[in-house]
Amino acid sequence: MQQRVDMMYVHALDPLKGWFNLCALDKSAPIDSTYLANGVVIPPGRCVFLNDAGNFTADRKSTTSYPGGAITNYKTAMPMFLWAGTSDADVYNDGTALTQTTLGTATTNWIAVQPSGVSMALVATGGYELQTTEYDSTVGVPAYLPNTPLYAITNAHANRGTTLGTAGGLFTAIYPNCGIISSANDAGGGATPPAPFTDHIVGIASAFVQGQVNYLQPTNLANPVSGNAALGYNAHGMEVLSFWPYFLPST
Repeated sequence: MQQRVDMMYVHALDPLKGWFNLCALDKSAPIDSTYLANGVVIPPGRCVFLNDAGNFTADRKSTTSYPGGAITNYKTAMPMFLWAGTSDADVYNDGTALTQTTLGTATTNWIAVQPSGVSMALVATGGYELQTTEYDSTVGVPAYLPNTPLYAITNAHANRGTTLGTAGGLFTAIYPNCGIISSANDAGGGATPPAPFTDHIVGIASAFVQGQVNYLQPTNLANPVSGNAALGYNAHGMEVLSFWPYFLPST
């Protein structure tokens, strides 16, 4: 049978990320500028999604009423976990020069560059186990036991935040803790666990094991909350949640 002859690049499969090393699966994108415009901090460790403009947003249900940009297909939005946040100098700074007074004279030590807000996030379908400081420690949420399904807080949690642990903290006085990973869904005031095929599940809780962080050795600190085997203190002494990224859409 005679066949046409195509150039070798006309039909092709090109692996962008995740091959040959599964753990290489990540995504780089700008953090949505509406966060910076509203003074909203997005710390590392938060769960983020791509909005309609292709930018990172921490709010899967964001609308024009909230910073972060809209997501039309929010029920199937891919979870990712932010590596660097808006406060990291290689993601964003205002370009202000640092000055120091020496012998009575103000000297400019350095002039900051002005990054465009691009950050990197690990995609939930990658093959890794993660630990994050950005978890929901509100009193009354279901225990963080191994195999607990995990949810990412959205703007529907606007009435929460004042009881979150120090790892969370409010974005502003009026903005919720979007992107914090929780053992509760958006309903029931924080006591209802996420349900498969109803809630957007972004991970499965693991069992805490303390690992080396930035060359600091483990110190074998106890879990911060009794009965929560997925929680523990990392080598920096920070409360963290151990989990496997996982993606089960809400539809």
